[in-house]
Amino acid sequence: MFVGNTATLDARAGSSLNLDAAGRSGILRSDAASFITVTDSSIDGDILAAGKNVSLRRDRISGNNLTIDTTEKSELWDLTLTTVQSVRFLSDDGNVNSPDFDIRNTTFDDLLTAQIRFTGFQWAQLTNVTVSQPGGADWWTGMITQNAKVTRYWWLRVDGVDGTGTLLEAANTLITVTRLDPPTVTWTALPSPAPNDIYWAGTSTWPVSAPLGYIIYRASTEDRYASPSAQWMNATYRAQATATINTIVYYPDQNLTAFAQSDTTITLVFSALTPEMKVDGVLLYYQTNQTSILPINRELNVTAVVNNTGSISVRDSVVSFFSTNVDGNNDGIMDAPKSTYVSADLWIGDYTVPLLPLKQTRIAWVLWTPTGVSEGSRAVSAVIVIDDNPTPITITIHNDGTNDANGATAVLFNETGARSPAVAFFLARGASTQVQIVWTPSTPGDKTISVGVYTPPLPEPQRNIDYNWQNNWASATVNVKTKPDIWLDPADFTGAPTGVRGFPVDIPVIVKNNGDTDAIGFSVSVFLDGVSAAKLLAHADDVGVGGLSSSTIMIPVTINAVGLHNLTIFADSHNTDGSLTSGVGSIVEGVESNNWANETINLQAPAGTIVMNPITTPPTGFAPGATLNVEGFVNDNTGDAIPGLPITVELHNPQGTIITTVDTISDNTGSWRVLLTIPLGTGDGTHRVRVISTAGTSIQEAAQNIEVRNPTTIWNAIFLGLPVWLWLVIVIAAVVALVAVTLYFRVFGLGKMVECGECGSFIPEDSTSCPKCGVEFEKEMAKCSNCQAWIPVDVKQCPECGVEFATGKVEMADYQGKMRTQYDEVIAKFREEASRSLGRAVNEREFQDWWRKQPTFVTFEDWLREEEEMRKMGSKPCPTCATLNSVTATVCHKCGTYLKEDRRAPPGGPPAKADEGGEGAPAPADAVPKKVIRKPGATSPVLQKKVIKRSQEGEGDTQNPPEEEF
Repeated sequence: MFVGNTATLDARAGSSLNLDAAGRSGILRSDAASFITVTDSSIDGDILAAGKNVSLRRDRISGNNLTIDTTEKSELWDLTLTTVQSVRFLSDDGNVNSPDFDIRNTTFDDLLTAQIRFTGFQWAQLTNVTVSQPGGADWWTGMITQNAKVTRYWWLRVDGVDGTGTLLEAANTLITVTRLDPPTVTWTALPSPAPNDIYWAGTSTWPVSAPLGYIIYRASTEDRYASPSAQWMNATYRAQATATINTIVYYPDQNLTAFAQSDTTITLVFSALTPEMKVDGVLLYYQTNQTSILPINRELNVTAVVNNTGSISVRDSVVSFFSTNVDGNNDGIMDAPKSTYVSADLWIGDYTVPLLPLKQTRIAWVLWTPTGVSEGSRAVSAVIVIDDNPTPITITIHNDGTNDANGATAVLFNETGARSPAVAFFLARGASTQVQIVWTPSTPGDKTISVGVYTPPLPEPQRNIDYNWQNNWASATVNVKTKPDIWLDPADFTGAPTGVRGFPVDIPVIVKNNGDTDAIGFSVSVFLDGVSAAKLLAHADDVGVGGLSSSTIMIPVTINAVGLHNLTIFADSHNTDGSLTSGVGSIVEGVESNNWANETINLQAPAGTIVMNPITTPPTGFAPGATLNVEGFVNDNTGDAIPGLPITVELHNPQGTIITTVDTISDNTGSWRVLLTIPLGTGDGTHRVRVISTAGTSIQEAAQNIEVRNPTTIWNAIFLGLPVWLWLVIVIAAVVALVAVTLYFRVFGLGKMVECGECGSFIPEDSTSCPKCGVEFEKEMAKCSNCQAWIPVDVKQCPECGVEFATGKVEMADYQGKMRTQYDEVIAKFREEASRSLGRAVNEREFQDWWRKQPTFVTFEDWLREEEEMRKMGSKPCPTCATLNSVTATVCHKCGTYLKEDRRAPPGGPPAKADEGGEGAPAPADAVPKKVIRKPGATSPVLQKKVIKRSQEGEGDTQNPPEEEF
């Protein structure tokens, strides 16, 4: 079948397109500007639609191939792809923002899902479409390439129902749907629904009317692109509604939201709206006459008058008629399912009331032919609504016979003929007794109940069978009331009361009772921003509301918050034991779901002043770790105390940084008190105690200064303007400096002193004149240590005597090492002498003990000192080896000879000449001359001399530089 050019194919309502070709399936094909529309039909063949567009709705496709390549949007709705093996969606108008495919309510199996590809600038809209992806893969995996876009939709149904869950039909219901905008996290309005985007709505702009109480909206949930970074999710919706009955506007208990990841339903409950149906009476007619005496085996008309006393109309109410009492135990529930009575041939029939308007009655009726062979009484029941209110009935029974009544029973029948369980009793002849039977009325109003008493039937003995059955019945009319129904009308809580944070505010609560029976002794609670024991603000106990009346109670609450907050009010909020209820509370009601109401309160920050009592700082200041008692009170601008106000006490350091805080709340008298601990490690200085309230800037703060001082000890005492510890540091530094200077001059001082060439005094090497004789010195000259001639300091050979010089410094470590070697050589001689004296080898301790007793004992420190003194005080030769030693030396530093008898001390004498014979030790590092005569053996060092300035004479016109010696 070919649809070409501008032709149109329109097949509807059960059409069948059987397309056959030789050896294969036929093809339904279109091209150019043609149109194909097939609705509620079947197509047995392949489809190749390449015309302007194609619309396939609720069709069964039995071909193998489905290819769509149209120039405009194509619709594929509710398709059943029974034998399709290949699908190709090729339509692309070149604009990704105009849809190319609108596919709805269709399932693609594994084979077809793998073939679905959208590319180029295609835009495909998938509504309630099911695809089969491999395990773990997302629904769009492999489906989108290039610049294509796929938008997914789901059906969002919004129901408005009454307190029984019945749709609000004919209740003037208006419904609005909004969507959450993820970037701004705000609810945004949706554009007016387009045709085929919303169903069962009476209007096409928000809010839309819902004549049947519900709507179905095509909700966009996500956009998918080839690039993961371009994905978009907007699947959260909120539904709101109103219902208007008799000019009164009703609101749902709460507006609800839903995250749509599949077809979703939001149910808005109007618990304030409930139908309340009852049977006002059951009438029996034979032919056209209403009568209580009815023939058997004749067709009768059983009629029930049904009354809707609730708050909303109800549609399609089913009234069932039975030829027995279906609630024999009077528990308010049918004793068995309807099917049980049908199978027992006790069901007469049903009648459906199409619409039972509010506050009106309607007639329900069935035809019934009672069968039988004898006359008697028979119960008839009509069941619509069952109430549950057990009531004890006391029956007084007399025995007028001449024998006892054994095994007798009493039975109660209600106005519909339903009987209670039999109550057994024994009654002696001529006596009376009382029996209690529990009766549960099924509906409110005037009810006639009957009581019968029975003796056991045959084969009981004749004497135990009642002889007069005429007086075994009694009847009474009782007025049955409905149970209490506590109700908080949302319309009574639309205002926004105002209050002040921390101050009591009275919340007026209007409590209504829709039942006939008084509701006595229940509680009403007020919660802040949620419902839990922790969020309970206050509750009023022993609240009572009369039947079909209302009462206003005031509940004072104190709220420590500012701004807009939600109050949830709960009537009958506590159980009989005083605990918060999680069920029906302490009052058993006809409706338990209408005990809630919500209200908004606007809390202002109070205006007032915080007063802090003075804090006395000790003379030495507060030490870190000390705890301060900070207290005061807070008053409003009229001087009255502000109770329940949050208080924060802060401690600021001298830089203004908060170092510790403590929170509290003012008591009923406005007073407050905290213990503020100064943190350990806090530095000295003026700190500030600041007291503020987080209730708002309208509360004036308080502040005062305190001094913090670390504990004072002897080390912190002030002496001459400075702490003792600082003086101690100064003294220690001075001692260290003095010791350092002393050691410096002791170690390095000799090398820095020279001999005055005029008077022979030792003076600093960098002196320009002698502090003793006043003579001035030449520079860049030194005296030869061999011939005593004055020569330039930088020559390597004396021009007078020809001796060559060696230059260099001997390090202190080398000097001390040489001195230690020399010292050890002398000690070795004394150790041999000790062994000879004691006649045996001695250890170190024995040697030291022996040597300390000898006149030749000398320590290594004294040994070094004598070497230095030799430079200062002069020397003397050893009488044994002729080695020069200090005039103060005790033993010879070469051979160990005792020198005390020959001691001499020529202070200030000139040092020995190198040609005096003997061997001397090297001088300390800084005292070693820089120019030494090269001789085969050790020579005595000669101290540098300064040359006297000779005017006009030319002799001795140079001096030894301070940094070199000869």
